[in-house]
Amino acid sequence: MSGILLAMGPITTHSSFVRQGPTSLRWINKEQFVTAAKQLEAINLGSYDSTIAGGVFFKKSPSDALTMLQAHPDLASIDEYLVRYALRVPASVGPKVKEMLISQGRLLESQFK
Repeated sequence: MSGILLAMGPITTHSSFVRQGPTSLRWINKEQFVTAAKQLEAINLGSYDSTIAGGVFFKKSPSDALTMLQAHPDLASIDEYLVRYALRVPASVGPKVKEMLISQGRLLESQFK
């Protein structure tokens, strides 16, 4: 679960995770990714939307995640989460997903650069 939280940017997809996530976790299959994403959703550290191009995990903003990260320090340090969240969305998130997220107002164009 911590691998998803510490992936680049405010969102993570299975395909971006296996391409750019922690090397030791790139082997996880889609089912394992979804299970971990739903566990993070259950403890209020994000939300998983399976209706968008195979599924997207939206991380909570750092200010919204602060309390839960304090309650679960084994998942990620607050400082590391802040740094990783602020990074751009990985290039491996495809253009169709990018367009959809921007048009829905869920992300900004600047988060992809």
